Amino acid sequence: MIYQELYNTEINGAYLFYGSEQLMMDRIVNEIIESQTSENFRNFNLQYVDGKNLEVSSLISAVETLPVFDSKKIVIVKNFNDFIKNIQDEIIEVLKNMSEYSILIFLDYEDEVLKTTKFYKYFSKLKRNVEFPKLRENEFRKFLSEYIFERGFKISPADVSYLAQKSGYSSKNLNVVLYDVKNEVDKILATAKNEVNRKMIDEVYISNIDTNIFNFLDAMMTKNISAILLELNNLYQVGEPIQKIFYMVARQFRLLLSYKNLKEQGYQDMKIMEQLKIKQYEFSKLKVASNKFEKDKLKEIYTSLLEYDHTIKTRTVDERALFESLLVKISI
Repeated sequence: MIYQELYNTEINGAYLFYGSEQLMMDRIVNEIIESQTSENFRNFNLQYVDGKNLEVSSLISAVETLPVFDSKKIVIVKNFNDFIKNIQDEIIEVLKNMSEYSILIFLDYEDEVLKTTKFYKYFSKLKRNVEFPKLRENEFRKFLSEYIFERGFKISPADVSYLAQKSGYSSKNLNVVLYDVKNEVDKILATAKNEVNRKMIDEVYISNIDTNIFNFLDAMMTKNISAILLELNNLYQVGEPIQKIFYMVARQFRLLLSYKNLKEQGYQDMKIMEQLKIKQYEFSKLKVASNKFEKDKLKEIYTSLLEYDHTIKTRTVDERALFESLLVKISI
């Protein structure tokens, strides 16, 4: 079960919460606490348990204790993976015989629970294994927009997309989660008055490898050789290998050439996105860049890229010098 499904479910019994997004996990837990217990009696009806020091008898006692002046009692167990390793059968029996007045939530913040265990399979069979994965791109942009709005600030859709790209959240190379992003956004909001703009984002947000790659490719698309070499040097500074930079350049021009060909064949934008397997944000930038390169020039550039690739694989050369010469040639 994906956590969004909980909003259409009556909350009762035992659940296993796991995944990489602790922030969303904490949000859902807080919503369950607020909806199922009253503030005046929460001290009696909410119990956090550390699994590192837990015994089965203590867990039984926690889930069998009746709520005080509330309809539900909530028990939340953290750090439970080591605790349940050798007593899975006992734990499952506890879960099967829980009081109808109790809600028991196992929180796996580290996403360490093994899906081959009896413990996990018990929840899976009942569809009470609740996953909190990283957000999809559109969900992430919505999260950013709503969070900034809730804090009393405005931001344009374009700048939301820019902030999303700047964060590196969707990067496969970076282990960025929502709490990391929230911390950086809070820094931006601390300097803002009414509205968040790109200047504030650039001034506050910590750059990462993906951001540098995007800046470099943006410079390539404007044919600004000074900006290209500046951003290339930034990539060198963060240790990005030339071969990976070259791959990104080759991919960019392959996409541009493919875009031109598909456009000539009469394909609509949505169909082109499907064919190229790219998202809206990247497509919009590609579309703008295509106006700055004639098709013949793109063919010439792509041929030069293939020649460069062949040269570095078959000859002993100064790869950095050759690559920078290639970039200058592309930008002329």
